[in-house]
Amino acid sequence: MLWWVRKAPLPAPLVTIGPFNPDTFVPGVSPTPAALSSPGTAVLFGGQNLSLGTFSGLRLQGGIDLTEDRTLAVEGGGFVLEQRSRFFAAASNAAGVPFLAIPVIDSVTGRETSVATSFADDSANVFGGLQGSVFAETTTRLWGAEANLSSLVLRRDALRATALAGFRYLSLKESLSVGEDFTPIGQPLDPGFLGGPIGLGQSVAALNRFTTQNQFYGGQVGARLEYLGDRFSAGLTAKVALGDTSQRIDVNGNSTLFSPGQAPVTAAGGVLALPSNMGRRTYDSFSVVPEVGLNLGIQLTSYARATVGYTFLYWTDVVRPGNQIDRVVDRTTVPTLQQFIPGATGTRPAPLHAQSDFWAQGISFGLELSF
Repeated sequence: MLWWVRKAPLPAPLVTIGPFNPDTFVPGVSPTPAALSSPGTAVLFGGQNLSLGTFSGLRLQGGIDLTEDRTLAVEGGGFVLEQRSRFFAAASNAAGVPFLAIPVIDSVTGRETSVATSFADDSANVFGGLQGSVFAETTTRLWGAEANLSSLVLRRDALRATALAGFRYLSLKESLSVGEDFTPIGQPLDPGFLGGPIGLGQSVAALNRFTTQNQFYGGQVGARLEYLGDRFSAGLTAKVALGDTSQRIDVNGNSTLFSPGQAPVTAAGGVLALPSNMGRRTYDSFSVVPEVGLNLGIQLTSYARATVGYTFLYWTDVVRPGNQIDRVVDRTTVPTLQQFIPGATGTRPAPLHAQSDFWAQGISFGLELSF
């Protein structure tokens, strides 16, 4: 199988770059570097759907006739696609150039701002500086199985029509991670760790991870129309399943301070994953899963046929990780900022339950054996 799936939704800009002159920057007066509202800011990752490329996979199907005239049969099978990952990374040079950041909205002011990953020091060493990098990774895995009772309802020369009824299962598991690490090249005013500054020789790493899993359980009905010639064959299959999609959303984040000669210190929360939205949440949603398939075959022997086919699968109401990100952040709960207040309990970012539809389509090449 060679399949393509619907792009991963990334409506939130997650990594930005912006102009920054440390010698002329005035805190509270100058625009926040790399904030979405600041002139010259560019989005490096996020803000638009991400193509996941081509998936390879395998489908196995089988059936057993229940009657001698082959009018009633049990069919079953399944498919699995490889796990696909997409990776993004950006890093500053040793001087902290360029200014890289994670753009957020301040929950107190409601204004666009940013959490810096790297920035250059000024000539008077007022702001300090950071050498840093930021990365993002997405993963996707789709598989499914089904079992059907098939009944031949029409047999006329080379034309056959079959009715199908049975059960379908689908699983879609995805993740989105956004991480950063930085090391001071001066004595930075911000960021820091747990409300305090970080010094030369120390470094900080932070991770935000959003994971979603959708599992569909439902009954399905369908029909298959086939032309079985002496040499060539063609088939059209249409099915629709109705049932429940069990949804799970996991949000986790952590930040770790590394100091020479000391054990690492880890705190809960990153930048986008904080105690206010971290944890596991489960939901159930009614879904509809239609599927259409077209197959062409050529008879190789009396019992073997080579096939090529196309399949389109649609799945309503699933959760995907990029849709679960709330960019509104209470800066007093971000452990990598000096505004952090121990014990502070913010309400943003908030846990989200955003649903969207999903589709997968592709071509397959196979061998069918009958005996």
